[in-house]
Amino acid sequence: MIQSKDEQKKASVSAKVTPDRLRQIYDILEDEQIPFEADVKKVGRGIREITIVADANNIDHFKNMLV
Repeated sequence: MIQSKDEQKKASVSAKVTPDRLRQIYDILEDEQIPFEADVKKVGRGIREITIVADANNIDHFKNMLV
């Protein structure tokens, strides 16, 4: 059975980063070909939390990006 894109499992990865690191991540994501969703929240002074949601089979790619 083939799953549609809507039925594929999603996974997420999060990291707390500085604004400078967030800019670096944005630069990398700008050219990203794998579909994803990203959410950024301010969690403290000079600290942002970025969460990336993508298909579960692609989440390791984004984990490596956030390290």
